[in-house]
Amino acid sequence: MADFIRQTPGCLPVETYRLYLRILAGLMFGNTDMHLKNFAMIHTEAGLRLTPAYDAVSSALYGYKTIALAIDGTTNIPVGGLKARMLIRLGEEFGLPNPAIHMAIDHLAKHREAAKDTIAQSQTGTADIKDDLIDFMEKRWNGTFALIGKALSKKPYGVARNKN
Repeated sequence: MADFIRQTPGCLPVETYRLYLRILAGLMFGNTDMHLKNFAMIHTEAGLRLTPAYDAVSSALYGYKTIALAIDGTTNIPVGGLKARMLIRLGEEFGLPNPAIHMAIDHLAKHREAAKDTIAQSQTGTADIKDDLIDFMEKRWNGTFALIGKALSKKPYGVARNKN
């Protein structure tokens, strides 16, 4: 999808960043079933834009423990095996510079507490499911996402890894 956005006339380049941010959020909340069928574009007067998110389920809570999305050429990554460098590499594959990758992580960090509050206060779902979702999110944040900023600080901004 990122290639489609970058290569198709009429697609707004910012949609690549929005796609990356949506994937990060999905992975943080346990949506292990994201794949191309879960993303679409819509024609607007301003150009092609991502549609609102759909089919977004925390499938990891229901026993789906491998990620459907291929990252850095790797498929079926166990959700617990997701590493900061993999998510950085995904951003690089999307053509995003390191400051944009860092901005996406900062965006998630800024909204993390509000997301947990929203889950806890939701009228949908049992208390156990809400607690499990918040616990899953925190494990992903502390085990993977929080490390992205540290990993990026070791790389010069604007320098992507050589694919060769």
